[in-house]
Amino acid sequence: MKRQLIILLLSAVLLCMTACSTGTGHGTVISQSKTVDDVLREQAQAQSQQQLPAESPTAAADTFTTEAPAVTPDPVPTATFAPVPAPTVNGTPDPSRLYSDDEIDVDVTKLRPSVIYTRVSQLATMPEYFIGQTVRLQGNAGVFPGDSHVYYTCLVSDLMACCQTGIEFSLQDGYAYPEAGQAITVTGVYETYEENGQTYPRLRDAVIIYG
Repeated sequence: MKRQLIILLLSAVLLCMTACSTGTGHGTVISQSKTVDDVLREQAQAQSQQQLPAESPTAAADTFTTEAPAVTPDPVPTATFAPVPAPTVNGTPDPSRLYSDDEIDVDVTKLRPSVIYTRVSQLATMPEYFIGQTVRLQGNAGVFPGDSHVYYTCLVSDLMACCQTGIEFSLQDGYAYPEAGQAITVTGVYETYEENGQTYPRLRDAVIIYG
């Protein structure tokens, strides 16, 4: 009995194998299983895809990224005052009107450099000690346009060139007023005047030497 069952099972398997290996489509053979070549080809394709590096999302962007050109900012304009016309002059000053050394009461130009700034500060803040005296200063011209007229001063710096103190001056007729920053030596009579309720010192009847 068992032998008959085994024979029947083998016969059924042979029939199934015969049906799967051949078909009736005009002699076309249709394989229901993969060949060894097919399996090897698929494995080769899978390995080649795994070996390809994954492209970074930013790779394309990095490829075409170019550095922006440096932009040079426009220079900031510096505020400057328009040249102030000098007061009307009456011609070349007479050399005899220059102050002689004997007439000078306070000659700041002959002081030691370490003392000059202190003496000019005294002239600016302690006018009661200098009224009526003839003073000589050396420094740079300061030009300050005001509401009613232009103020001219002789500016003197300290040794560190970080601070300045100035004394205003008014020139004798015939002397042209300086431009801002010019090196000047000014000699005049020390006095004070009132303006808008304030007292200010200045050198009147002054003469000026440039350089």
